[in-house]
Amino acid sequence: GFIEMRIKIADNAKLTLRTPHGNMAVSVDGTSYSTDQNGVLVRELKVLTQHSIESPRNVSMAEGWRAVFRSWNRTDHDNPKTLLIGTDLLLTVDYQDEFRLDVVSDVTQVSGAGWYRTGAVANFSAPLLVPQQGPGGLVGIRWRFTGWSGDIESTANSESVVMDRPYRVVANWVVDYEQLYYLAIGAAVLVAGAVAAFVGRRITKKPSEEKAAPLVRAYCKFCGAGIDPDARFCSKCGKGQSAQAS
Repeated sequence: GFIEMRIKIADNAKLTLRTPHGNMAVSVDGTSYSTDQNGVLVRELKVLTQHSIESPRNVSMAEGWRAVFRSWNRTDHDNPKTLLIGTDLLLTVDYQDEFRLDVVSDVTQVSGAGWYRTGAVANFSAPLLVPQQGPGGLVGIRWRFTGWSGDIESTANSESVVMDRPYRVVANWVVDYEQLYYLAIGAAVLVAGAVAAFVGRRITKKPSEEKAAPLVRAYCKFCGAGIDPDARFCSKCGKGQSAQAS
């Protein structure tokens, strides 16, 4: 006789999605789900049917902390991912944690702010001197960098930090008048030189003016001869100048 054998092919297979953090969003065939607190989601899917699996590109974990999608099972970078499931399947969603470095400054030209993967070395810097905007900068007033405060304290204008968490650093500045002092001293020297030159010309000119001034002369009342203004008698006729001759 014949032995009758019946083989039943399962209609469904189990898809297990594992994320590095709990309560992360995923999408299966257009429907949104969330992994549990351990980062696991299990769904029953029809076999020999095409399915679409999608995970967010970026997931905000906390202020200054995000997870960035990398791959499925560290091999497939397509997102969303299309697959034809035949048996139970485990998909591990690979995310890379990134932390933000905030570089705060009232003066522009600082650098280094941005997102960095966990463990990366972030470099940040500020110029030592920055001209002020507006009229102050035209006369040489500048901002002088004095140091960093916040999560990093340092007086060096260039620093670095290993990004194992979010960081916030603040650049501190004071007003620098050094160039303005030099300009003021230079202007004072120029003015003093101009005054000295002017006075020197006046002193040099005065004797020649006095020498060129006409001499004051007087004349005898009797003979008309020229005499000194203070003379009491004419040197020519001998008559006194203070009284009329009889």
